[in-house]
Amino acid sequence: MWLHAGILDGKEMVFPDKGSPQGSGLSPLVANGYLHEVLDTWCETVVQAHCRGQVVLYRYADDVGIGCEREEDAWRIIEVGPKRFAKYGLEINTEKTTVVRFGRPQRSSADRQPGTFSFLGFVHSWGKTWRGRYTIKRKTEGKRLRRTLGECWRWCRDNRHRAPQEQHV
Repeated sequence: MWLHAGILDGKEMVFPDKGSPQGSGLSPLVANGYLHEVLDTWCETVVQAHCRGQVVLYRYADDVGIGCEREEDAWRIIEVGPKRFAKYGLEINTEKTTVVRFGRPQRSSADRQPGTFSFLGFVHSWGKTWRGRYTIKRKTEGKRLRRTLGECWRWCRDNRHRAPQEQHV
C-alpha cells in the first residue's frame, strides 16, 4: 500500500507508476534490501572472482562507487552492471555513471593529472600534503555549498528585524 501512496507535488497529488515515493520512510529500506542482493552480494561473489585486479564497493543507500585496480575491470562492470540490474527490474542512471582514472599521481609526470569525482556531496581529488606527499582531498561540492549559504543568507534576511532573543531559539 505504501508503494502506491500518492505524492503531494506542490498542490497536486501525483501517483507514480514505478519506484518508491521519494522522501518516504520506505524508500531507503526498499533500496537497501534490493541493493544488498542485487549489488553487494553480486560484487562479493561474482565480480571479485572474475576481475583481474582488486575491486572495492562503496555504497551509501542508493549511491554507489566502485574502485577497480585495473581499468578493463571497470569497463567490464559498466557493461555487465545494467544487465544485472535489469534482471531485477532496476535501472542504472547512465548520466551519473562514468569511469574516472583516479590513481596516485606520478612524481615524474607533472603534466598528467588524475581525474576527480563527486560522491555523496564531496569532490574527491588528489592533492599534496604540506610535506609534499600525495593524499586524497575532499571538498564540498560547489553547488551544495552555494545552496546552503544561500539558505543561510535568506534566513538572515528574513529574520534580521527580530530581537536577538527571538533569533537564538
